Amino acid sequence: MTGRPLTPWLWSATMIAVVGLIAAGVVAFTERGDAPPALISEPVSPKASVGGEPLQIAGSGSNLPLTTLLVEAFRRTFPDVRVELHESIGSSGAFRATRDGAIDIGLVSRPARSGEEEGLRRIPYAATEAVFAVHPSVPDRTISKERLLNVYGGQRGYWNDGSVITVLQREKGDSSHRAVEAEWPEFASVNEDAWKRERLRVIYSDQAMHQALIEVKGAMGLCDASALAISKSPLVRLTVEGEGPFSKEFAFVVVPNPGDGVRRFLDFALGERGREIVEEAGATPIPRALDSDAGTFDGGS
Repeated sequence: MTGRPLTPWLWSATMIAVVGLIAAGVVAFTERGDAPPALISEPVSPKASVGGEPLQIAGSGSNLPLTTLLVEAFRRTFPDVRVELHESIGSSGAFRATRDGAIDIGLVSRPARSGEEEGLRRIPYAATEAVFAVHPSVPDRTISKERLLNVYGGQRGYWNDGSVITVLQREKGDSSHRAVEAEWPEFASVNEDAWKRERLRVIYSDQAMHQALIEVKGAMGLCDASALAISKSPLVRLTVEGEGPFSKEFAFVVVPNPGDGVRRFLDFALGERGREIVEEAGATPIPRALDSDAGTFDGGS
């Protein structure tokens, strides 16, 4: 894949993301590798690999916990192929950066909007659930539909121990919110109104949401079930009576004819060992049937 100079949109998007993440008290960029995460003071933007350069993978923060496991296992199996997995640039950033040649593999966790997949191939690899998670001190394990809609609608609510319910909301278009909205129209309406009225505290990344739910007593927000399982999170899953499950899909996006390194990674991730890793993480592997233009990455082992 031919690398291209960093485009203005990616630099601007990265700067905006960095400011938002710093404000939320999280690291702007983390390289997922054998070395410990490093804090840096300025944004680092991925550029697609050329020749023997590392594969560049970036995209939705929802995909990162599971994809980190796949990348780490791939590195152990194929130490000759270098891979860099970057912090979240979102699904929108993944579509655009892959098409632009800034990265080799994009990570997406929501359906494409009009035109986003043009010139790209989408390859699903796992399904998980969007779940309502709460602070470890919350005694409740279930919540009625009416009660949840009321607190998202701005009414003051209390858990069974008398503590105040604090709702944390993700930004508009977040994949977990989209997954719930697709199955529960009443939630979609109340959630949209909360955004318009700026009623709730908004969190701008999966990692920041997880941290905020741990830190804010009585907090409730949407997370990925697989991410909670992978991180062995102390957060408690809250079941909505009469609703769910709320399914969401993780996928890779690549150009139609990617390079050898990309194909090797996709072979691994979609193959037997990759499927095992997905299952061990509490997600469901998505089988991929062989098709004529799939190259080698067809989900075979």
